[in-house]
Amino acid sequence: MLGDGRLRSRGTDALTEANDSVARMTDRRLDEKEHRASHAGPIAVRAGDPVTVGRRDTTWPDYVWCAGPDGREGWVPEAFLEAAGGATAADATADVRRARRDYDARELDVAAGDVVLAGEEAGGWLWCEVADGRRGWVPAGCLAPADT
Repeated sequence: MLGDGRLRSRGTDALTEANDSVARMTDRRLDEKEHRASHAGPIAVRAGDPVTVGRRDTTWPDYVWCAGPDGREGWVPEAFLEAAGGATAADATADVRRARRDYDARELDVAAGDVVLAGEEAGGWLWCEVADGRRGWVPAGCLAPADT
């Protein structure tokens, strides 16, 4: 951790670094709820990658189901997507867009009472890190300010 509250880059995961784009992380703790990842090996894209967009999530309406160029799928904040120019004939029947930024849909497994560093918010989820260095998205509703 840097003195101003930013996480030091580990230099091994550009997608994780992109999700850490918020300069300040704040201590939060998990309230009465735990969170377990809902998908193994979810979508991860780089800025400019084409994604095929499917249905909108009914619980988290800011998210749409997407398939990335490598075939991995997962929920992506619609705000992280833009219209894709130069669509091919194969794309004509699909809603193909481009990623505005690097994004990794990895969720973080956490237990009730765990302390996490919470950063960027997107559609009701926070990008978090735990003391052992694991990172991922956690629903904001699972988190409360840490006791000081």
